[in-house]
Amino acid sequence: MDKVFEKILEIENRAKEVYAEAVQKKEQIEDRLHDDIKIRKAEITEMTDAKIRQLVLSGEKELQEGIERINRKLQEKLMQLDEQVSKCATKWEDIIFSNVIGD
Repeated sequence: MDKVFEKILEIENRAKEVYAEAVQKKEQIEDRLHDDIKIRKAEITEMTDAKIRQLVLSGEKELQEGIERINRKLQEKLMQLDEQVSKCATKWEDIIFSNVIGD
């Protein structure tokens, strides 16, 4: 009978050891998972930041190109107006002179 109790105690002790090992393994796995999650989070954050920087630069480039297009069109319009003014300047001078003089 004592041998049976000893065997039961051995089994119980072994079961406690196995359980303790399982708990330890579980904690190790959880720690590794937390570390992996931190690493992945850092990688994703870096990729996201890089993409944001790329989009900002792209947006700035598009904005600059748009401003340059607008400035070119403005310059073209101003040149056209200058040409029209030059063409009509003498005519307008004559009209103004006539209106002032009263001819």
